[in-house]
Amino acid sequence: MTVAVEFKPVSMLDRIKTTKSNDGLLALAVEAIGYEHASDKTRRRWDRATQDRKVQLAHPEPESKPKPRAKTDRKGKRRGKSKDKS
Repeated sequence: MTVAVEFKPVSMLDRIKTTKSNDGLLALAVEAIGYEHASDKTRRRWDRATQDRKVQLAHPEPESKPKPRAKTDRKGKRRGKSKDKS
């Protein structure tokens, strides 16, 4: 019986960009040493991505919530209760 398994190759650069901790970055750096066939340009990309990711992990961006929109009509007047005194 043969089972089809979907294989999604993930590049070292993608793995560096999505790692969740500094320990993961260290493990990937050790793994990258084993890639002897990688060009100097590729290694520089990995180094730069690692440095960028370290900064992101050290200073996470706060989650921003969208500001509530003011309720206005097309002319810029506030919608809501009318001030007619009928």
